[in-house]
Amino acid sequence: MVARWLAVRGHGAGRLNGAKGPEKIGAFPDMPHLPDLPDLLPANTTPESIVSQIEGILSTTRDRVHQIECCSRHGEQLGHIRLVVIDIRRITFVLQKLKPRVNGFDTWYAPIQTLMKADPLLKYFADLRNEIEKEGLPGVMAEIYRTDTGEVIADVACWEDKQGLMTSGAARPNVDLPTGEIEVPTAARNFRLPDPPTMHGGQELSDLRFATLAHLALDFIEAHVVDPARAEFGEPI
Repeated sequence: MVARWLAVRGHGAGRLNGAKGPEKIGAFPDMPHLPDLPDLLPANTTPESIVSQIEGILSTTRDRVHQIECCSRHGEQLGHIRLVVIDIRRITFVLQKLKPRVNGFDTWYAPIQTLMKADPLLKYFADLRNEIEKEGLPGVMAEIYRTDTGEVIADVACWEDKQGLMTSGAARPNVDLPTGEIEVPTAARNFRLPDPPTMHGGQELSDLRFATLAHLALDFIEAHVVDPARAEFGEPI
């Protein structure tokens, strides 16, 4: 019943503005039991659906930040960092899909843009996203700690390799470790990227761990972007 309603509701829509090639109709040729579902196409997205998308990105990104510090699979942390940066920026990209669908979007969005551009933390994430997509993830520092005791034993640089995560660094001054591979059970935490912002919202930042900065950025975006978008364009509560 839902699939039939979608097909009727979106009938006749399809091609994105300026798109070339065959018209998109939301077809699934290898699933002949389904009707065409044009409402699944980006060209047919409603304002309410766009708001739901940015809420979903926000929620998923918060979970990914948690995974950076609590990841059960060693080697995935740098991938999570990269995706967090991209999705923090993607929230505003998806939001701008509202522009051709609602009246007065530019007037509504202009002060939000001004606020974000003036904040060092939000500018940091915007610049970092551009760097990651054009040049790759910058070098990352992390602490290595013993999972059996919680003791921090080393500070290391981290980079991705075929095993997932490669580290190299030095033991803490009060820790006696043999040269070479560490043989006690360990994990990495408290990841930091170079040249972080030291101000946000007019306040000095003292905790410069990546996860902390990401949570602050997401809190800001939720309060100043997502919540206002929900109130202005989302489904009525």
